Amino acid sequence: LIGGTGSMTTTKSNFRTITYYQESDELKVNISPNIGYFLTNKFAAGLKQTFSWIKIEVTTDGGGFTNVKRYDLGPFVRYYILQKDKPFNLFTEATFQKGLYWFDTRKGNRLTLSILGGAEFFFNESIGVEINAGYLSKIEDIKNGYKSMDKGLQVNIGLQFHLMR
Repeated sequence: LIGGTGSMTTTKSNFRTITYYQESDELKVNISPNIGYFLTNKFAAGLKQTFSWIKIEVTTDGGGFTNVKRYDLGPFVRYYILQKDKPFNLFTEATFQKGLYWFDTRKGNRLTLSILGGAEFFFNESIGVEINAGYLSKIEDIKNGYKSMDKGLQVNIGLQFHLMR
């Protein structure tokens, strides 16, 4: 299984330190290539990398906009529900990724968990377009005591190549 997705996520976030609190609305655009192997006819596991671009609009006093870049890598598991001879299939997927955060001089670590459900529609025996949606949870621990936690809805569209279907 080789492919990837693009996604757009909207979240409401809060950011706190001992002396500061900020709320914001975020728009995130993700590109996530993956590579996996079918362990059984319906169950695949592999690695997924994600590159994220994030635009943040501060909604508390002071306002402002920010652009941030993030890179993540981690395992995923996917289970296809229907038989493989169908022109479409339903699936569930869970992904856990560890990543890096860069914004100006700030750097940090990230942990991301996503749980998705969706459908894949096959053009032929090997190529499918997928649409999925689900829950995303992310924790960032940035040097100098900053911590950020996000959760929200994630919607993805992508293309998968099944080398043997």
